[in-house]
Amino acid sequence: MRRTQSRTHIDPDDESVHEESEDNVKVPLLKPIEYDGSPDPLKFFRFLTQGMAYLREGKIPRESQLIRLSYFLKGKAYKFYASEVEYEVEDWNLQQFFDELFNYCFPPDFRMQQMEKLNRMRQGNLRVREYAAELKLLYRTIGTISEREMVTKLWNGMRISLQRALWKGCLDPESSTWDQIVRTAERHEIADS
Repeated sequence: MRRTQSRTHIDPDDESVHEESEDNVKVPLLKPIEYDGSPDPLKFFRFLTQGMAYLREGKIPRESQLIRLSYFLKGKAYKFYASEVEYEVEDWNLQQFFDELFNYCFPPDFRMQQMEKLNRMRQGNLRVREYAAELKLLYRTIGTISEREMVTKLWNGMRISLQRALWKGCLDPESSTWDQIVRTAERHEIADS
């Protein structure tokens, strides 16, 4: 295993992934969109999210979960499953599977690339919400940044005019929350447009 910090946290004690819910709501079971192993964080995290929902809502037993997910893998992602997991599937858990799938499909220096991208990231012409979404995706793929560091980066990367407005609104990067900063900055962005 080349990376030890997880960007794909799966709670092993989350009984909702494999046990029946008390709710009797009936909706069609949605299958995850196939993942081809491309090193695209949006595609990977969509597969992770949809795959977990599929297992939970389909009440798939733990011993069958990885086999079922394999039906939605193709290309490089399926090659990983076939070569690394298939014949020892009973030795794998969901957390390990998603971590190692990520490691297999993404370049070894992907985290460093994302850190460099994060360091260069500025709001520029992006709307506040778009800028915040880009940062969140980078944070999710990097996986080891504290919430305060995230808030500070959000603040420091915003346009100076928005930073001034936030200061005037009694917000600051040391004590304000992510949501407070985004909400207030969006209001100023709307007022200034």
